[in-house]
Amino acid sequence: MGIDFLITAGLLYLIIAFIIAKVSKKYRIKAGYVFLLAVFLTPLAGLIAILISGKGRLVTIERYVCQRCGLEHTEDHGECPHCLQEGHHVPLKKIRFKSL
Repeated sequence: MGIDFLITAGLLYLIIAFIIAKVSKKYRIKAGYVFLLAVFLTPLAGLIAILISGKGRLVTIERYVCQRCGLEHTEDHGECPHCLQEGHHVPLKKIRFKSL
């Protein structure tokens, strides 16, 4: 066995572990944990951990953030009510993120 074979096999092993970690994004288990399992144990252990964890549901959460004071609101008021009390007209910025 040459050094080229070992390097190629090692890179292939890491690529497979990375792919398994990317697949786990739709499941309840964190991708970092799956990657560590796949690297230090085997990719099969990573797959088993994914199957045990079960699928998660992604929920889109919307918040409205004031650019001036940084407060988050769950409803769109148009302008920040806290800054409006101080006489500043600051529009709220809508942000969205996904969570399990």
